[in-house]
Amino acid sequence: MRMFVFLICLALSFNALALGGYDSLSGDDKKVTDNIKNNLSISESDAYRIYNKFLKGFLNSKDWEFNSYDNESLDSSKVGKSANKTAFFNFVTDNRYINLTFIKFPDEKQVLIQSIETLPRSSEDAIEKYNSLKADSAWIVGADKPNFSIFSQKNTSSKVKILINSGVGAIQYVDFFTLDLKN
Repeated sequence: MRMFVFLICLALSFNALALGGYDSLSGDDKKVTDNIKNNLSISESDAYRIYNKFLKGFLNSKDWEFNSYDNESLDSSKVGKSANKTAFFNFVTDNRYINLTFIKFPDEKQVLIQSIETLPRSSEDAIEKYNSLKADSAWIVGADKPNFSIFSQKNTSSKVKILINSGVGAIQYVDFFTLDLKN
């Protein structure tokens, strides 16, 4: 009988992992998602939706670290007990920096999310990206300076910033999203 119960529990745990969701996370992915859940005071399912939609794609490298800040990070903060919750995450991977800002508005049941992804690259890579955006009719040049350019994607909040300076380049993707909370 014990063996039967053990096998059923084992099968259920494999099913939970196969289905995905909050309970399928482990290690650093779970740590980040727990941090989101706790800092924003949201449900596990909403925290997983944020992880799955806005973080998972950035963290496809085995080599990454993060740090975070929230309403209570600064001793002098007057918003520690605020109903509006903030969480700021800084990630570094083996080939990029990612900064994510989350602001939860509980009355509106919505989280505003700003994503900034910076890719240090060679000036050649940056020039190649510049030329491809300039040729793409979906993008509008907002600023075109000797060392940097800013492109905006039509009808979205997406921006791409290109920097070229002394043989070094960088490509930065900036975006702004909303997520309606379910729970």
